[in-house]
Parts: sequence; structure tokens; C-alpha cells
Amino acid sequence: MPRPTLLRTLGFGVAFLVAGFVGRTTLFDATATALIWPAAGVAFLWLLATPATPRWERPLACAAIGAVSFLVNRSTGSETPMALVFLVVNVLQPVLAVHLCERAWKRWPRVRWEAPFSSPGSLLRLVAAAGLGCIPSAVLGVTAQYFLFPDVASLPSALTWWARNTVGIVGFASAGLVAADVLRGRRSATTATGSPLEGVLLVGATIALAEVDLRIDDLPLVVFLPAMAVWAGMRFPPVFVALHSLLAGAAAIWITLVGEGPFRPVDSAQVAALSAQLFVGMTVLVGLFLAMSRQENAQLTEDVRSARDDSQRQAELLRTVIMSMHDPVVVVDHRDRVTMVNRAATRTLFVADASPIGALLTTLQLTRPDGSVIPFQEHPCRMALAGGVHRVDVDVAGQPESTIHRVTATPLSSRPDGTPTGAVLVYHDVTEDRAQQEALSSFASTVAHDLLNPISAISAWSELMREDLADSGQDLEALERIEASTQQMRELVDGLLADARAREFSLSTEVVDLGEVARDAARGVPGAEVEVQELPPVLGDPMLLRQVLVNLVGNAVKYAAADRDPAITVTGDHDDLGDVVVRVADRGMGIPPDHLDSVFEPFRRVPGTQRRGTGLGLAICRRIVERHGGRIVARPRDDGPGTVMELTLPAAPVDARVSR
Repeated sequence: MPRPTLLRTLGFGVAFLVAGFVGRTTLFDATATALIWPAAGVAFLWLLATPATPRWERPLACAAIGAVSFLVNRSTGSETPMALVFLVVNVLQPVLAVHLCERAWKRWPRVRWEAPFSSPGSLLRLVAAAGLGCIPSAVLGVTAQYFLFPDVASLPSALTWWARNTVGIVGFASAGLVAADVLRGRRSATTATGSPLEGVLLVGATIALAEVDLRIDDLPLVVFLPAMAVWAGMRFPPVFVALHSLLAGAAAIWITLVGEGPFRPVDSAQVAALSAQLFVGMTVLVGLFLAMSRQENAQLTEDVRSARDDSQRQAELLRTVIMSMHDPVVVVDHRDRVTMVNRAATRTLFVADASPIGALLTTLQLTRPDGSVIPFQEHPCRMALAGGVHRVDVDVAGQPESTIHRVTATPLSSRPDGTPTGAVLVYHDVTEDRAQQEALSSFASTVAHDLLNPISAISAWSELMREDLADSGQDLEALERIEASTQQMRELVDGLLADARAREFSLSTEVVDLGEVARDAARGVPGAEVEVQELPPVLGDPMLLRQVLVNLVGNAVKYAAADRDPAITVTGDHDDLGDVVVRVADRGMGIPPDHLDSVFEPFRRVPGTQRRGTGLGLAICRRIVERHGGRIVARPRDDGPGTVMELTLPAAPVDARVSR
């Protein structure tokens, strides 16, 4: 046998033996049953402390409980049949009570005492488990009494049996559990204010009440013991209250045993015993419930205080991070008034000698990089407060040199009615990036324009050669190859020019009926049959958005599978951030999973594709969508072959008028 199992068995075995002999000193009738049975609480703690694995641990504990129970009852005068009944009862009731506790208090089966026994809920679960677990043992015990002592078997006898064992489990097990919490070093928040001197006075008053009750027959002061329990529960921690309740209960039982007090037998010893046991149970529960309620409230208060301190530390950390950022950050409330700015925002956006707190952010005039003024209703702050994340490039005035910032406006947490409580705006300096993009796009545009002249010349000479060769009847295969290559080169140049326009074209932002734009784009693609569903209005440039949809629909037609209709659909809705998500879906050839990202890079095409193309169409789409502050991704269809092109665009304000 492992050493921990041996020590646990010996320790609880001795405790059960002592508790059993103490209980047998309270015999009160001819049935040889005891008035109190603290061994029930010891057996409960024994099984509760025994791990469920390995499987032989608890059966061993049950066997030891049964053996010690039989020994105690036989050595104190019980006949063998009744001692065997006590054996079964003493094993059955802790098994049932522990099983019910483990189901009600889910932490116990695995970690046993890892959950502190310190809340009113845990006490009530213990009472319920003990009460239900002792019912079968009471029925079994009274049934045995009926056959062995038919004169005393009755309903009060069954109730007395049940109350005795239930109080034994609740009183002694609760004392053991709170003591175990203390021994294991668990410290919960408490508001116990009782001093050691007050504790001594409380114990002395309890003993004095019992002593006076014993000496004066007509003065049953023992009924004031619950008041002592209330005193203990309001001033002392649960472990002291549990021990004091056991002391008060022992005093009430002792007074009843000697035939004094309000519960002394008059007409029926069973009724007197039942009254005494219920009184003891009430005293224990009153004191423990008050103490645990106070301790739970104190723990909740400490948790709230700790959470508040954590929130303050997190807020201070966040404020420090924001203040140290190089990008300007501005926080506004729902009325557009500035509530917080960092140092970079103060230097970049506001007058240095004036506090920006409380200022109306929308009074700061914003201009686009092309010099056009952003209207009030399209101010990033207003767009974010209307719902959804909004991004726009602005030219920040008041700087030594013109600087372009990408403003990202995000709504803060919503009120119960769904409206944002404010918005946070982050200004990111993109001046250098935009300069590099402009230089690159200018180079591409220049090269494309320069290539148009030789391409046009080649096309013209090809036409003349076709006429001459047609008259002579010579083979035109070489000429057709020249014309095909020339057409491919023209498409490449057109793509480069379109890419340059996507970069350089000034955004003319307005509220766009995206459904109408999609239908118009579908009409511009030869051979396209597109189902366009209802689409939410967006904020963007209608010409560039049309270019995006033309490219996407054109790709769906170009890469259609030979054995099925492409079934092109355009759908849209709002996402969780309030932006508009548009999906262009088809049932074409599809895109391999490892190329879903790379297809948006310039001059990238899916390997193995036989269709002719430049590899610029999707790159142009991404360029335009990103200029609108959105994003575009490619996904495979969930319901079969094909592709879904998903693009996110800023939603139009709810009260904005749609431009057609």
C-alpha cells in the first residue's frame, strides 16, 4: 500500500473510531441508536479526501469505514444484527453524499479540496447532498428497526435517524472543510473584525448559557444559542464560526441528554431528539451562512477593487503607448469633441500653445492630396461615427512641407442603441510612399505612352503587308503571328496605362449606387451574363469602381470552364465593422490555393493557364480598392468549383444621398 494511502487510512480510521465512541455515549432509547453521530461527518471527509483513481482507493476506504463502524457498535453494546445494519448505513450515506457533492460541485471529483469551501453556495450544496444522501440510510435503518425493535419503529424515528446523520455530516464536514482551507494556506478576503478577546467572551457566553440552563430548570437559555451563532457569523471567520457552532450544538445535545432544557423528553424521546438535532443544525447553518456571506462579499469587493486597479494600470499603459507613438492619434466623443491626443497630434494637427481637448475636430479643414476640400459629412470623424472603419489620404496643412497622411478612423464601442460612443483617428505619414508610387507610376506611364507609337506603326505596316500578300496569294501565317504579338503588346500597354490611371487618377469620392455600377460594368463585358443582387451604397469613385467590376467580371468570363456556365453573381452586405463587402462569384476554372494571394501581384498569372492575358487586371483591382481604403481577397467557393473575389469598401453614411 502506498505511504499516502496508509497514512490517510490510519488518520481517518482513528478519527472515525474516536467520533464513533463519542457518538455512542449519547444513546437515548432501547434501539441503541445515538442522539448525535459525528462519525458521519468523518466518513464523508474520509471519502472526499480519497482520490477516485486508482479505483481500489475508495473501496478500501469504504471497507475500513464498515470495519471500524462494526467494531465501535459491537463494543458499545449493539447486537450483531443491528451492528451489521449500522455497518451498511455508515458506508452507504457518505458514498451517496460524496457522489452528490461531486456532481453538484464539479471541481471536487478531480482536485478534491482545490476549491475553497467559503461561499454560501458551497454550504447549501453540502446541505443538499447530505440531506439527500441520508434518506436511503434512514429508510434502511428504520426498516431494520421494524424487524428488530417493532415497538420503537415509527415516522419520528425515521426523521430522527435522518436528522442525526445529516447534522453530523453538515456540522463536522463543514468544520473539517473550512479547517482544511486554513491548513492549506488559502486566504480569502474577509471582513472579520472580532478580536481574540471578543472570541474568548463569545465562547465564555456560550458556555455560561449552557451552565445556567443546567442549573435553573425553568430558564431555558439554550434557545439563545442561535444568537451566539449570529454574533460569531457577523464578527469572525468561517473556521472559528464552525468550531463555535459545534460547541454550541454539543451544549444543546448535552443539556437534552441530561433531561434539561427546552428539548428534554416529555412525551416522546424521539420527538425530543429530533427537535434537538434540528436546533443544532439550524445553529450551525445560521453562523456559517452569515460568515460565508460576509467572506464572499469581501472577496467580491476585493475582486472589483483589483479589477479597477488593473483597468487603471492598463489605461495608464495604453496612454503611455499612445503618447509615445510617432503617428498622430486623436480620440473624439460622439459630438466630435477631442477627448485625448498624443504629442505627435499636438505638434502636427493643432496649434502648439492651445489645448486641443474639447475642440471640435470637424472644424479642422481637411484637403485631399489633389487639393480638393473634404466636405463636412465626409470628414473621417463623421464617417467613423456613422459606423464602420474609414480610411482616406489627406494633406495636412501647417507643415513646412506638404505632407500626406493616411487617416484611419475607427468607431469606439457602441452604446445600447448601437451608436458609437466616439472614434479614434490615427494619422500615418505616407508622403514618402506616395512619392515613390508617383515616380514609379510616372515611369510606367511614360514607357507605355512611348511604346504606343511603335506598336501603332507595326499595326499599320501589318495591314499594308496583308493587302500585298493577299493579292499575291502567299501564306499569311507569319503575318498573323506578327499581328497576334502586336495585339498582345497593345493589351500589355493598355494594362500599364490602366495601372497608371489607377495610381494617378484623383479620387472623386461620392456616394455610389454600387448595384447600378455593377450592372453597367456587366453590360460592358462581351458575353457576360451576370446576376447582380441588391448592393449597399458605398463611398468611392464611380469610374474606378466600375473599372474594378469590369476587370472581375471579365476575368470570370475569360476563365470560365468549358463544360459549365460561369454563373457569375455579384452580392454584397455589411460586415461587423460597418464596411460593405462585395462578392463576385463564379463557377469557372478556379484558382489553386497556393496562388490565391499572388494573383494580385503585377504580371502574375496562374501557371498552366492557356488563356491570353497581361497579369495586370487583378493588380489594378487591388490598387483601386486599396486607394479607397479597402481590401480585396480571392477565396475558393465552399459549394463547388469556382472563385469568390471579395472586396471591402467604405460604406456610405446612412443619411447620404446616392449618386447615380
